[in-house]
Amino acid sequence: MKTASTQLRSLIESHSFVATANLYRITLASGTSYTLTDHAYDLFWSGSNYISTRIAREKVQLRVGIEVDSLQVTINTDATQAEPLAFTAGAQLGVLDGAAVSVERAYLSGAAPYQVAGTVYVFSGAVAEVECDSYKVRMTINSQLDLLNIEMPRNKFQAACGYSLYDQDCGVNRASYMFAATVQANSTRALIKTNVTQADGWFDGGSITFVTGNNAGSSVTILKQVGGDLTLARNVILLPQAGQVAQLYPGCNKTQAACAGKFNNLARFRGMPYLPQPEQAF
Repeated sequence: MKTASTQLRSLIESHSFVATANLYRITLASGTSYTLTDHAYDLFWSGSNYISTRIAREKVQLRVGIEVDSLQVTINTDATQAEPLAFTAGAQLGVLDGAAVSVERAYLSGAAPYQVAGTVYVFSGAVAEVECDSYKVRMTINSQLDLLNIEMPRNKFQAACGYSLYDQDCGVNRASYMFAATVQANSTRALIKTNVTQADGWFDGGSITFVTGNNAGSSVTILKQVGGDLTLARNVILLPQAGQVAQLYPGCNKTQAACAGKFNNLARFRGMPYLPQPEQAF
């Protein structure tokens, strides 16, 4: 149910408002928030300045029952003129993945550049899909009901560990396994050459997070590590330059041997390696 203050209800019922606008708040996984509006002027509301941007939304798709509601939001690339976030490059680097988005409809009064008299809730959720081209970024935002879309039962009888590396159940301290690497010359967007000295395969399935340089802030999964060469799961957007600093985190193949030998965490191993194979006969 949507609510409005008594003052706002009176304004709407008397048709005293002069215009309406949408207010968007985008909060990244890092905690950084961006406040945007589709109005011709910047708007101030509830302690935040909403930057005038070429941003638009489609109608909210509301469904009966526990089906996930969704909303499509499109941001044109010239939004970078109003905000330091380069939406196209950032979206391709995964910056918008999982970002929280809320939308309110603002009712304006007074003369230009107008004052926000009040707002009505429209939608809130998390970014589920991102599509990019040369001119715009399109986000599909799913409601919080999407959090219920998980496999059940949670715990299964399987040989591999059911925990995610570094999560609360796993208990491995991610920071203690971080390796500060330096990008070497002749790196490409798909293969990063580094000063890594760990054994081959140590960082397989792990990740690389760029700290400095043109890809700073972006993270990519490492498919394979041979010596100092890291093959990435996808290309980084910009060509890494020698001397840039990156943080590397090892991956886990979910086996008992890796849990015990690599992370010294056998007490929390959740797999059942001695289960007979489905096709094994007795």
